[in-house]
Amino acid sequence: MSTTTSHLLLHPLIQQTRFVRRLPRRYLGALVLVVLLALVAQAVIQIFPSQLAASDHVISLAANQETLSQRVSKDALDLAFINDPVSRAFSLTEFTTAARTWNRVHLGLQHGDAGLSLPRNSDQVIAQDFHALDPQYQAMLHTTLDVLRFIDTYKLSHPDAPLGFDGAALLPDVQALLAAEAPFAQGMEGIVVRLEQLEVEQVAQVRLVEIGLCAVLLLVLLLEALFIFLPALHTLKDNLRQLERADRRLRDYATELGRQTKQLEEAFEEAWQTGSRTLLPVRMVGSGHYLVSSRVRDRPYQVKRGPSGTGLVCECNINALGYICTHILSASHFQAAWQRTQVRAQTDSRDQEEPRGQPGLPHRTHLLSAPSAAYRGPMIRS
Repeated sequence: MSTTTSHLLLHPLIQQTRFVRRLPRRYLGALVLVVLLALVAQAVIQIFPSQLAASDHVISLAANQETLSQRVSKDALDLAFINDPVSRAFSLTEFTTAARTWNRVHLGLQHGDAGLSLPRNSDQVIAQDFHALDPQYQAMLHTTLDVLRFIDTYKLSHPDAPLGFDGAALLPDVQALLAAEAPFAQGMEGIVVRLEQLEVEQVAQVRLVEIGLCAVLLLVLLLEALFIFLPALHTLKDNLRQLERADRRLRDYATELGRQTKQLEEAFEEAWQTGSRTLLPVRMVGSGHYLVSSRVRDRPYQVKRGPSGTGLVCECNINALGYICTHILSASHFQAAWQRTQVRAQTDSRDQEEPRGQPGLPHRTHLLSAPSAAYRGPMIRS
């Protein structure tokens, strides 16, 4: 097989091997990108609940500021109008606790408080709302501090009855608390609405991020299908077609090789017959139609008259190549012997028709009889 033929047969296999080597790298790169996008989406999904919980916590504490401001005012009223020492002591404890919690949460909502899990405010609208709410806050804070200082001063001067003070002295501070509590509660209500709005925007933003990640993931899968899987499919189909064509060429080459081998065998047979000067067995099957046996193959070869009515042609490959084969030579010898036999038979027939016993005409002996239908080549030599 020539170098060109080998290249035609091996080229599809080489292309297939190169493609199979390149495909894992491309597929691995696309797979890594898909995994990264999936991890980012999972991180967003995992972080969002914690952010949402933190936002709910901030909203809950901001909404509780309204209740705390009302509790501060209510406990101040109890200190002013309740004279029972036990009840006044309970109201003082509640007032102090509510006032401290209210003040700490108010500052934590603006500046952050790790103990309360409050982040620092970063929204300008909320910062402006707290700034607008500062006069009410300062009024409530100073009034609360005045109440606590008054009680502490009274305790130092009356150790025997530390809570026996006259509640009328607290009425101006209580009135100031009540005057500042209502607008403070309204201001905190606006801040809570803004916090809820930010939470809704955050949820919408997270949804957009998730949708974007999903769209990017689908885009990556689409690009992977367009630039990796579809080209891979087309390449595999092309390689398959090339392999099929190479297989057909290989079968054609095998067929041609078989034909050439057959021609070589027939040529060897012809060379052997020519070298041995031996004619092949011939059998007549019709007028000008002969079957010539072969010493190499079991099948006989047909030899018949040519298209012009003269000459003989054979079906073997040697005659197809334009050479005179042994089959034609054997059939020609057989045909010549048959014609001589026919001529002799006609001559003998005329001799038998002549009158017997005429003087001067000797009787002829018939030396040839009609030949048999089968002829063995070695019996006749050229």
